[in-house]
Amino acid sequence: MAERALRLGLNREREPYRQGASKHWTEEEKSKLTRLYEAGVPIPDIAAELRRGQRAIVGKASKLKLRRPREVKWERLEPTWRESIETLNGSQQESLGRLLCP
Repeated sequence: MAERALRLGLNREREPYRQGASKHWTEEEKSKLTRLYEAGVPIPDIAAELRRGQRAIVGKASKLKLRRPREVKWERLEPTWRESIETLNGSQQESLGRLLCP
């Protein structure tokens, strides 16, 4: 069937999520990736800027042996607490009661 479609000159359209897949990287894109990646710009922002997937960004950065800044690499989110710490200063029994009966 594929041979017949080829003879008739029919081409299947790519699905939207596959557009750009297997697109080769230009030198300009590589240099822009290097600049943004090493500056610590978040991966989703780089992907949007270069119009590529996040996995493509991470994969190409790995192949180019790019390094993230230490501050970005080890950045951790601050924990968010449901209750303020002052309310947890009760006895063990009160604390267990709050945990078991929210």
